[in-house]
Amino acid sequence: MKEKIMLVTGCSHAGGSEIDGTEDSTYNRTHSFGNVLGKILGRRCINISIASQSNSAIARGIVEWFANNYDREQHDVMVCVGWTECTRLEIPMGLDVDHEYNNPAIDYYPKNTARFLQINSGWEGFTDYEKEIMPYWHEFMVKNEKMCEIMSAKDALMTQYFLQSQGADWIFCNTMPNFKKNRYTNFYISQLDMSKYFEPFAEEGFFWFYRNQGFENPKAKYWHHDETPHRLQAERLFDFINS
Repeated sequence: MKEKIMLVTGCSHAGGSEIDGTEDSTYNRTHSFGNVLGKILGRRCINISIASQSNSAIARGIVEWFANNYDREQHDVMVCVGWTECTRLEIPMGLDVDHEYNNPAIDYYPKNTARFLQINSGWEGFTDYEKEIMPYWHEFMVKNEKMCEIMSAKDALMTQYFLQSQGADWIFCNTMPNFKKNRYTNFYISQLDMSKYFEPFAEEGFFWFYRNQGFENPKAKYWHHDETPHRLQAERLFDFINS
């Protein structure tokens, strides 16, 4: 009998960041919506989410995990992807970036992620070099949102095709607002299997959906939920899978 696995990935929201007040822990990942969904479905959870990563990094991490761990004869894999905001970017770096340091509880670390610097709006960087280049990339994000949407739509479609090629199942959702329907993304959207993409065009995404309902995590320093919204999201995803 094949081992049933739930591969969970995304940014800090999919990793359950700050559920217990810390940025990363086994407790956080165990109580993240993807892990809770996996438990409901009777699957062993492997959470490879990395805080602050872009959709490109999320997609590549899935491919890397399958390349190094997947055995079609031994594994029955379902992938729960929490896509993040489309304006996050990554750029190649000459020296490795130690993302694993800030994600000590990760179940598998996609090593190729170290070759890229993840760029988020509002983040100024750590090193002098990062602080020097951040204003350029922040301006790029603001001025090229449509391009960012196209890249994220392509990441989702590429991931879908890859998972189909591996004989794996999947469920997509957005943890932050992602791409929208427009003349540039419509072609990619038309190829996506919407029976496996939960509320792809909702304006809120996981975080803002529950924040707008009044949920707040007093233990969180940054924008992250506690156990209750994660459990509720897992239940909504389960209902969507079975609808």
